[in-house]
Amino acid sequence: PHLKKLEQEMHGTDVVFLGVSVDEAKDKQKWLDFIKKEELGGVQVHASGWSKIAQDYKIKGIPRFMVFDKQGRVVSVDAPRPSSPELKEMLEKSANTFGEKAAFLKKDILGGPYIPVSYTQYKKDVDALGTALIHRGCKGERIAIIGENRYEWSVSYLAVVNGTGIVVPLDKELPENEIVTLLNRAEVTTIIFSPKQTDKILACKDQVPTLKHLITMEQPDAITSTEVEYISVYELLCEGKKLLAEGDDSFTSAVIDREAMQILLFTSGTTDVSKAVMLSHKNICENLMAMTSMTYIDDKDV
Repeated sequence: PHLKKLEQEMHGTDVVFLGVSVDEAKDKQKWLDFIKKEELGGVQVHASGWSKIAQDYKIKGIPRFMVFDKQGRVVSVDAPRPSSPELKEMLEKSANTFGEKAAFLKKDILGGPYIPVSYTQYKKDVDALGTALIHRGCKGERIAIIGENRYEWSVSYLAVVNGTGIVVPLDKELPENEIVTLLNRAEVTTIIFSPKQTDKILACKDQVPTLKHLITMEQPDAITSTEVEYISVYELLCEGKKLLAEGDDSFTSAVIDREAMQILLFTSGTTDVSKAVMLSHKNICENLMAMTSMTYIDDKDV
């Protein structure tokens, strides 16, 4: 359906859609029936199995989307799928589609009731935190996140990766010495952490020369230290909302390069030193689309 929509949007232009089937010759009639049933447009070609085109372009899996210019020169032999928007667009579409439906259930007080957070509110919080981070000089920088599975972790992750900088998620079970090593290797300037990680992070901070900002996921009124060395993510949310109201669009209008590194993910390092894996919006979105093709997820899942 995404490809059909794209064809409709580009109808009347000088763009030609060419579909090549790698079905075996014995399945040609099935292919013809499929074209008729699905009302496929463009030019459809049957290549009789994994033939020369698959070999020439090193196609080992389908579907594969390729783009060529008018002279037949290659623009991309591995173009994005029509169904693969970047994470920022996915969030915007979810907010527009599901609105006030619950995206998360969270507890503000330990042992208290679950409070629903809507898709709309989730996007507002991501926009606010991203705007505040950029305002504090974090644009283009590497920002680590460490903590349990919680609402603030998710907001922080998308606030970083959707226009602020490069996110560096860290395993909450790591000991202090390994956290220090990874923070230094990644040249992290900001770390967002859950309350349970506070002691480890404060012990690490003087061992990481690049570190400038410490941000806790805790509510401001829950911070008991008289010598506070960090700021609450909720204070940044308030700051970001004010900046947005004043017209600051540094985050919301940020252009996403879906091929660029936006995530620096360290492997577990069970057999050797952890490897730093560079991932892009394209990588993550392809994984998400593949996952939803196997598991049905809708607005009733929170």
